[in-house]
Amino acid sequence: MSIETYISFLFSVLAIGGTCYTYFVHTKKLNAQQKQINDYQLKQLKEEEVKKKKAIIQCHVIQKTNDLGSFNTIQVINEGKATAYNVMLEVDEQKLILFVGDGILPLSELRPGQSFEITYHKNSNEYNYCINLIWDDEFKKGENAKQVLNL
Repeated sequence: MSIETYISFLFSVLAIGGTCYTYFVHTKKLNAQQKQINDYQLKQLKEEEVKKKKAIIQCHVIQKTNDLGSFNTIQVINEGKATAYNVMLEVDEQKLILFVGDGILPLSELRPGQSFEITYHKNSNEYNYCINLIWDDEFKKGENAKQVLNL
């Protein structure tokens, strides 16, 4: 065998070795990227599942007028994707009186997008009032949120 044959054989072996090295390094990087993508997708799916089970209860102040004059109400709305059960509002009754009929609160069920309104009367000159909202949903019983309203 001549030296050219050995050199040709050596370059062939180096080429095959380089190809294998490049393939395995590239595959390792691709697998790492695919794992990151899969982890991200799983996280997104879990977050979406949690959102589907959560109700988000919010309050808004609504000013209304009728033949007798103007009055204010608090609108309670479910902005989440799940139904809220046993919806209750807690306020400092010395500062804010809610006009709610007997047996209305706790509200047994508030579906996504549904709302109800409560008329109120202020007993103080404050502008900001803290309202504690309490409800149950598929995600958690006794879920609560505090909201400060400018009344």
